[in-house]
Amino acid sequence: MTAFHDLSHARTDDVRAAYRHCEAVTRKEAKNFSYGVRLLPGPKRRAMSAIYALARRVDDMGDGDLETRRKTELLGRVSSMVDGLISGRADPADATDQVLLALADAARRFPIPEGAFSCCRC
Repeated sequence: MTAFHDLSHARTDDVRAAYRHCEAVTRKEAKNFSYGVRLLPGPKRRAMSAIYALARRVDDMGDGDLETRRKTELLGRVSSMVDGLISGRADPADATDQVLLALADAARRFPIPEGAFSCCRC
C-alpha cells in the first residue's frame, strides 16, 4: 500500500481545490469515462479523478510534440514526484501541484497499491 504522509499537512481548502481541478480534467479529457466515474460515491469519484489526472498528464507528455529528450526529462520528473509521495519524502515544491495533492489525499483514504503508479516510472 502507498504511504503518502508527507502532504498530510495540506489545508482542507487546498485539497478540495485540488480535487476540483482533477475532476475538471477528467470531465474535459475523458468524456465517456467521466460518465461512469460520476456514478461512484463522492470520495471514490474524487480519488479516481486524481488517478486519472496523473495518468492523463503522463499520457500527454508521451504523446506530445516535444523532443524525445525533453519528454524523458518531464516523465522523469513525474516519476520522482510520485516516488517522493510514496516514500513520504515529497519535495516541498510539489506541495502546490494539484494533481499530486489530490493523489496524496486519495492514497490516504483508499488502499491504492503502489503498482497503480507504474505508468509513472521511467
